[in-house]
Amino acid sequence: MKINFRKLSNKLLQMIFPVVCPYCGCVIMPDEEACESCMKKLSVSCTVTDIQNSLCVSPFEYDGIFKKAVLNLKFHNKPFYAEAMSVSLCKALKKEFPDEKPEIITFVPAVRKSIRKRGYNQSELLANYLSLRLDVPCCGLLVKVKDNLIQHDLSAQQRKLNVRDAFELNPSFDVRDKSILIVDDIVTTGSTLHECVEVLRKHGADKVLCASYAATPL
Repeated sequence: MKINFRKLSNKLLQMIFPVVCPYCGCVIMPDEEACESCMKKLSVSCTVTDIQNSLCVSPFEYDGIFKKAVLNLKFHNKPFYAEAMSVSLCKALKKEFPDEKPEIITFVPAVRKSIRKRGYNQSELLANYLSLRLDVPCCGLLVKVKDNLIQHDLSAQQRKLNVRDAFELNPSFDVRDKSILIVDDIVTTGSTLHECVEVLRKHGADKVLCASYAATPL
């Protein structure tokens, strides 16, 4: 009998750290995106944004309970919110790109200072859970080569300059002719994903799609 240790370890983690609703914090089943009460507040509002000729799908607008969920995940030590949030991401991808299945899932690298402070990269968490749901390997294809300022404090023009040449391909990977999905938590101006897409294309990636949990209108 062949044992899938990756899925087994995920089930063990679920037993130790139950999946919770990212909007109220109550325990839910592993394949649910919210509790019964909060599900009534979820509106289907998939946004598809064009970033450097790569499409980015986001299940929700960055507002209300969705903004609160991202802020809790990102700044208030709620890494366990990522599992339920990945369900919404998975649904959005299947709805908007039903015929697309990437060969590799990757994520936007975080500033080292942010990882030291919170102990994790929220985009990497979302990407790993999405990897399990789509049965596609998740790899850290991109590395941060410039410790730039935190984006949310900057204007649109400052964000664009702030992330310029901030990323490079991880030399351990070859992305030539590969179909890749980049995952981020939120999209505001699209500057960060734009840079990430450019790096992957520069190194020969065949097709690059993007996904974020939430997006602000561009």
